[in-house]
Amino acid sequence: MRRTADVAVVGAGIYGCAIAHALSARRLRVAVLERESEPAAGPTRRSGACTRQFYGDPRLSALSRESLELAWNRWSAFTGLRDPEAEHDRCGTVVVAPPASARGLSIIHLPPRVDAIDLFAANLRAGGTTAFETLGSPELARRFPFMRSRGLRGLWERDSGYMREPSGAARDLARAARARGATFHFGRPATRVRHTGSGWSVETPAGPVACGSLILAAGAWTAALLPFPLRRHTLRVARVRTSFLGGLPGPHPVVCDVAGGAYFRRRGAGLFAANLAAEPATLRRPDDLDPRCDRYPLAERAARNRFGSLAHAIPSGAATIYDVNRLDGNPVVDQIAPGLFCAWLFSGHGFKFAPAVAARLAEAVAADATPRSLEAFAEARTTGVS
Repeated sequence: MRRTADVAVVGAGIYGCAIAHALSARRLRVAVLERESEPAAGPTRRSGACTRQFYGDPRLSALSRESLELAWNRWSAFTGLRDPEAEHDRCGTVVVAPPASARGLSIIHLPPRVDAIDLFAANLRAGGTTAFETLGSPELARRFPFMRSRGLRGLWERDSGYMREPSGAARDLARAARARGATFHFGRPATRVRHTGSGWSVETPAGPVACGSLILAAGAWTAALLPFPLRRHTLRVARVRTSFLGGLPGPHPVVCDVAGGAYFRRRGAGLFAANLAAEPATLRRPDDLDPRCDRYPLAERAARNRFGSLAHAIPSGAATIYDVNRLDGNPVVDQIAPGLFCAWLFSGHGFKFAPAVAARLAEAVAADATPRSLEAFAEARTTGVS
């Protein structure tokens, strides 16, 4: 079968577009297949797009820092676009927690009776981040008077924040990749992948796409395309809800509230609020998600408890996919068969890593090797924390 591309990428969310951008920079012929009619039509569109660096695993802190330095904090130069849609709001991030709390948040995976702030600080140092400081309750109140912080400790990251227009970030990457020769095929869902002996073939309703290497980056839909099960890694597709509350005065940093189980960032003149972990209920299939969500009491309550100015704010909401690896919570980024790579289990929580992961994958594809320095995401890893 004649090859359509050197590399095919399935999925055009933030990961698929970042991977296409990184591959096209290496002058590879890239074809991106997306079932929807445009980039970022799935979870990327509803992402909070926060770029925090604090994690329960120093390897993830290091990867987030790398993405900030590589891309988010120099977006126009990174994409090569003079007029990008997206922009990094370098407003900083403050995480607040009671001393020795950090209990039961599935995305952070902290041991009981561990001081969250001390652990995050240690992991930031181990991951190479220096632009942060820990704060006691009086200093939190002085620096962030808009927020109720009595009895809390805090950690302040100066260089992080969030990407305005997360779907615009994916479109920027797609536009930059197209300028280097990548092709995007929208409305063309992948239905099956198979090894052809000399490469891979992606079956679609419009006919097969033949390629030398294949990268699956279709979010929660990746599991259905794997040509064989990754038995160590089982997927839980969950829902995460967000609320939008108006009436927040003035600029402020991203706030991650460990005790309240939610995080907050600005959206226009209001507040975007989301929980820090997936909801307990599991969706049978990602297509079962109903994105409509009028109210989200948990995030609304956490926002009002933390920000007095929101006492009478009227919320609206939405829901999106949040996929979870039952093994340890971490995604899978690896070469799982000769010429077959995946970037899987990032939906709802991994936006921030996309540029660094894409760079490592492009390097690995060019060398036909395992992605460098991604042990935390390796298919055959031992269990870890996130």
